[in-house]
Amino acid sequence: DVIVIETNVDDVDGETLGTLFDTLLAEGLAYDVTIIPAMGKKNRPCYIVKVIAAKAGLKSIADVMMKNLGAIGVRYTTWQRLKAARETIVCSFEIDGNEYMVRVKVSRSVDGSILSIKPEADDVLRVSKDTGIPVRELRPRIAMQAHAVTE
Repeated sequence: DVIVIETNVDDVDGETLGTLFDTLLAEGLAYDVTIIPAMGKKNRPCYIVKVIAAKAGLKSIADVMMKNLGAIGVRYTTWQRLKAARETIVCSFEIDGNEYMVRVKVSRSVDGSILSIKPEADDVLRVSKDTGIPVRELRPRIAMQAHAVTE
């Protein structure tokens, strides 16, 4: 089970929202943070700040949200969820005679079949800078090579 904690704010600037986003993720309080633009009461533009976290983090997250946003409260619900099995593997790839190590996220369904193979964005960018090959071209090349290794 996870909790979804949310609040609406209509008087917060982008820098404050960005700082809250980074704080919740960097401190390991949240699994995910989403900030959604919306229209609030009196037709005011606002944001819905939504956080997915472990149940044990409720009070800590509520405290961080209220202090950083000036929110006078948060609401929360408990959700059940199913997750695909995930692992990160390190694969070796040769490009133009040079060897590169790239982390690849592999997700599998309940029966063990591969759902997705995604090279780690930071690693793809590093290889792109070194080789001059655009990220857009590298990502599928790396994923295809990783697919062969994971079967």
